[in-house]
Amino acid sequence: MKQIFYEDRRMVFISARSPITSAKNQTIWDYTDMLELLKQFKQFMRAPQGFTLFIRCAEQSTALFKNFIQCFELIKASGGLVHNTQNKYLYIYRYNQWDLPKGKKEKGESIVQAAMREVEEETAINALQIIKALPNTYHFIAKKNTMIVKKCYWFEMETNNINCPCPQTEESITEAVWLSKEEVLSKRAQMFASIAQLSNLYFNEQTQENNSLLPNI
Repeated sequence: MKQIFYEDRRMVFISARSPITSAKNQTIWDYTDMLELLKQFKQFMRAPQGFTLFIRCAEQSTALFKNFIQCFELIKASGGLVHNTQNKYLYIYRYNQWDLPKGKKEKGESIVQAAMREVEEETAINALQIIKALPNTYHFIAKKNTMIVKKCYWFEMETNNINCPCPQTEESITEAVWLSKEEVLSKRAQMFASIAQLSNLYFNEQTQENNSLLPNI
């Protein structure tokens, strides 16, 4: 299953065998061709906040998702979900939403290098160590008269740095703080949708001791 967000809305690509129960503020659409999917996307952009569009296809849903995002300009970014030795987690506050430190990959650097650089630049927290890769997220960005897809690679990181974070204000970050797990979960309604989803998945996976390997980079 692949999904992509636009503000608080999401498109979810599923196979024909996936069980889906009809619910309020969501639609299940059976894929026919890419042209019709792009028409569905235009309607999706005008849908109410919190809306979910399920794209159900007979073929590989991952392949369809890949073909769909190729219709848009793609930007790659990297970021980190950082915890310290006091079991606190590093979050930032930007554009009136809780977020995780992340940013665009620069020319010549790997996605891991970009993730560690962005965390340090946006929070002034260093001494970072990569633990494992987390699921990538995708979201649309409206720019002038076009839509851009941002693909963000995420990594779990740890640090022995327990200093108070310093927000990078020139990147519109107004707060950078260490939060307990309970505090993180209590703020999900104030997070960007993709960040709330990643946070949910991360804390669920932690209890299952999921030790996924780093991707090829």
